[in-house]
Amino acid sequence: MIYKKHELSLSLNGEDIMHIARNAAGVVVFREHSEKALKRVIDEAIREQEYQEQLALEKKLERAKKNKHQEVLEEEPTVHEETYQQEEVLVPASSQKRVTRGPDGKFISKSQLDLEQEDKKKSFWDKLTTS
Repeated sequence: MIYKKHELSLSLNGEDIMHIARNAAGVVVFREHSEKALKRVIDEAIREQEYQEQLALEKKLERAKKNKHQEVLEEEPTVHEETYQQEEVLVPASSQKRVTRGPDGKFISKSQLDLEQEDKKKSFWDKLTTS
């Protein structure tokens, strides 16, 4: 039986038969001796959750109202703040280093790449064509 997103069933706990409620994931959330008590506990949990959500919403609205009140009370920006706002610093986009991957998929640093290029010796045919 499904009751407010909980599956109600019976469970044998020793010699006692217990009524249990499972959530959508199948985890037992509530246990009671009667079905009526189990439904009451589920209703109380739902009411408590709604109450907590309402409190969180009220706190959020109160914080927003307080922030608006602080924005109204703020003074005009001072001369120092105005000059700072006008001087925007542009950062070059090429500040990232080039990243290269080797044949095995691992990252190779730039210094390793330079060493690999220096270590390569010229073949016989390369020496003939460059001379």
